Amino acid sequence: GRSAGLRRAQRASCAPAVRASRMRRGVGISGLQRQQRHESQLKKVGSELGHQNAAELRRQLDALRQRIEGFAFEHRGVINRDPVFRAHFNRLCAASGVDPLKSSKGVWAQLLGVGDFYYELAVQVADVCMSTRAQAGGLIAVGDLHARLGRKRGGAGRAISRDDVLCAVAQLRQLGGGYAVSTFGGGEQYVRCVPLELDADHNALLTLATPSARVTRARLAQELGWAAERADAALATLLREGVLWVDVQGPTGEPEYWVPCIWQRAESCVAPADGGQAGKRAPRREDRAR
Repeated sequence: GRSAGLRRAQRASCAPAVRASRMRRGVGISGLQRQQRHESQLKKVGSELGHQNAAELRRQLDALRQRIEGFAFEHRGVINRDPVFRAHFNRLCAASGVDPLKSSKGVWAQLLGVGDFYYELAVQVADVCMSTRAQAGGLIAVGDLHARLGRKRGGAGRAISRDDVLCAVAQLRQLGGGYAVSTFGGGEQYVRCVPLELDADHNALLTLATPSARVTRARLAQELGWAAERADAALATLLREGVLWVDVQGPTGEPEYWVPCIWQRAESCVAPADGGQAGKRAPRREDRAR
């Protein structure tokens, strides 16, 4: 009887702890469920706000597009006639996320005819680039391209600006074929019409070659700190695409790598930065194959 009494006393002393443990488990599950419901409500509210913000943004963009169209309609004569004003208008459109060249059948073509204008100019850009590719190595300065296009167009049609040329190149880039704008040599822009993406090494090499229109392996090692393998890799790629020509008949016996588009733009040989003599003979086409 005494042992039975002890067991009853033990059970009685443990009962509160068991009941508390069960209550804690119940509270934990209930709290977790409340937290899940709260998170679900937050997600729903966030989704609704996102849809509302997106709708408001679309409304604002539509209103902005309508205002730009109204501005274009009001000033279409100046936009068509003045290349500087047209360049500012294009920048305004770009900053506003409006593409006047999105469709030649859209409102912009009806208001301004910009689609036909830039598509025609893009064809002329491609014609000039292809006609100079064999002699210039697939690169042509934007300034030179602009001047050639001006002569090609004569006095007919709209006057064009450098910005018009860049817009036309952007249209050609969508068609592939390697058309793009690269910047090197102190910030000068060149139109590239070879299927080659110029990387940092190519740009550094061309920038180094810009003052004299040529570069050597020794200068790459001395001024850029390049190892022979790095210099050979960059030179080989540019030679393969015709961007560089090699002259193996230099006065020192070391091959010289010329950038024909820069040399031809200078119209006369320039004294190299490494102390060479002015009047250095120009590279010949046959040198390139040697």
